[in-house]
Amino acid sequence: MPEINPFIFSRPVDPSNLIDRNSEADQLLTLAEGGHATRLSAPRRYGKTSLLRRVGRDAEQIGRASCRE
Repeated sequence: MPEINPFIFSRPVDPSNLIDRNSEADQLLTLAEGGHATRLSAPRRYGKTSLLRRVGRDAEQIGRASCRE
């Protein structure tokens, strides 16, 4: 039987499954709360969409507006 890769890499992960990105999420949320523009840049499949979904979820939890797809 072939080994199955346990990691999701073909689609964004759920915000609750994001691992070790707390500092990046906190920084993006702080910048957004302050009204600062920022740019998130990384190669394909490095978790940018997953990270932004996490920031959106966190923003909603603290009562801030967020964008939805």
